[in-house]
Amino acid sequence: MPERAVAVIVTYRRTDLLRRCVEAVRGQARPPDLVLVVDNDHLAKTALQPDARLEIVETGENLGPAGGYELGFALALERDATKVWTVDDDVVPEPECLERLLEASNGEDVLIPLQRKPGGMRGHPPSWNGTLFDAAVIRRVGYPRGDLFFWAEDTEYFSRVRAAGIAVRPVLDATVLHLNPEDRPRGSARDWRLYYEVRNGLYVRLRMRRLSRKGTWRAARGALGKLGAILLLEPHKLRSLRLWVAGVRDFLRGRLGKVVRPEDWVD
Repeated sequence: MPERAVAVIVTYRRTDLLRRCVEAVRGQARPPDLVLVVDNDHLAKTALQPDARLEIVETGENLGPAGGYELGFALALERDATKVWTVDDDVVPEPECLERLLEASNGEDVLIPLQRKPGGMRGHPPSWNGTLFDAAVIRRVGYPRGDLFFWAEDTEYFSRVRAAGIAVRPVLDATVLHLNPEDRPRGSARDWRLYYEVRNGLYVRLRMRRLSRKGTWRAARGALGKLGAILLLEPHKLRSLRLWVAGVRDFLRGRLGKVVRPEDWVD
């Protein structure tokens, strides 16, 4: 039975990036059998023209990357995917990327391409940036957790994959460019993301994994490191402190879901 590869692209208000991403995805040497664009706003149809191999799914509200991929995985399996290729809207895969990932697959596995960034960084971080999932993996592990909304939902998902004993392998000759235009320079102002970075970082490390000294130390270091940077290096300290405190508070309460709304954020 031939592979049926479905690309899942989650997007939110970045139409220029989305066009470039979709062009690269559809221009693969071995193109996906279907491209699913999960639109967390309502702008994708102004940038793209749906056809038999390009489907735009409007969520009706901003579900975040976590909810977007939760929905995208479910829809991909409903559309008979044997492989699900996750591609964030700021990712540009090289033309042979999908073909090489498919060639490297041994069946029930998860394959991560080499990720390049404009500044020269390279690596294979576990993320949605071009990773290929076998459909059987998704059926075993389940979907990403939409209640995390933003941040660490990919980390949590890969933790479940590894805990199930499923191979997660880098593929050296499959490459994507991760543009990441919203990467925050050190010392610059924080925004709504800080709340989720704090809350979800603590939740994933301390509630979703087996407690250990190493994990507890990393969780504390991450949260306190952000606090120190806010106090010592960054502007808008009061606003950032409120977000940091809210993130810690909601972690302690076990409150997940969409709390700080990006669409209402005024910088």
